[in-house]
Amino acid sequence: MSGRALATTAAVGAVVLAVAAFAFRAHHGDVARVRGDLARLEEVSSVLGAELLMAFPDRIHESSGVALSARNEGLFWTHNDSGGEPVLYAVRPEDGLVAELRLTGAEAEDWEDISAGPCIRDASEACLYVGDIGTNIRPRSVVGLLVVAEPALDDDGGLPEEAAWDRIALAYDGGARNAEALAVSSNGELVVVDRQGLVFGASRRDLRAGLDGALVVLRPRGALPLPPEPPANYRGTVTAATIQGNVLVARTYNGVLFFREEETGWRPARQPCWVGHLGPRGEGIDVAPPDIVYLTRERSRGLDRPAGMHRVACAP
Repeated sequence: MSGRALATTAAVGAVVLAVAAFAFRAHHGDVARVRGDLARLEEVSSVLGAELLMAFPDRIHESSGVALSARNEGLFWTHNDSGGEPVLYAVRPEDGLVAELRLTGAEAEDWEDISAGPCIRDASEACLYVGDIGTNIRPRSVVGLLVVAEPALDDDGGLPEEAAWDRIALAYDGGARNAEALAVSSNGELVVVDRQGLVFGASRRDLRAGLDGALVVLRPRGALPLPPEPPANYRGTVTAATIQGNVLVARTYNGVLFFREEETGWRPARQPCWVGHLGPRGEGIDVAPPDIVYLTRERSRGLDRPAGMHRVACAP
């Protein structure tokens, strides 16, 4: 066995032991030792192809979604979860840049995910789609999608003080759902995945009608076959999603899951990429072809873990 293989095997063993220790100590409330476990997991994860790109400042305390910019190289967009201000944060890990784009007058009741895609009226332009789709605060029969033309950074890394936006009202066929995952495809189709893996969708034509004031009904599109997740044998909660080509990539707290829609329903497109060793409260995902996955996490209260972004190389 090569030295690199031995190092990787040792790292995997370290991860297994540290995850077990983390789970045990977290269950028993041993906060000080949990912090040590998490630091160890961060260290060994780099051997497994995961890198902490950026720890976010305190104002980004609940990074609930992330989208790679279509207009600004090396830039990502993120936002806070429920109860935050109507602000999108532009972050650039290479130099630590953080800039704010305020959506004045917008509701930010429970922003859960963000996606970049073609604008609805002009597909040659790039837009950001923010899913105000959460129901953590209260059940909602009608949720919302905010559509923002993506601005370019100026030469000093700044953004306009505020941005124009449109809101599209969304409702589920069959009644309200609890969802945290939203994605827009390259052809402008909207996909929403609820926490249990049920998939709903709306066409570009539907969204255009929504811009004109129509209520957009999200139609059922089947269920993702969520696999059992480590360390316990349970099925995960879907917290974010993105679309790459014809593959829907779903994020859970422990894994990155890849699915393809076929005539008979959703099927796994490849093996899962397990990322539970990166720590708890992972709620954002985007993917850069072919296999680079960007993940964000919320702040872990009491564990001195700021919100931040990882880059993970998921093997094909």
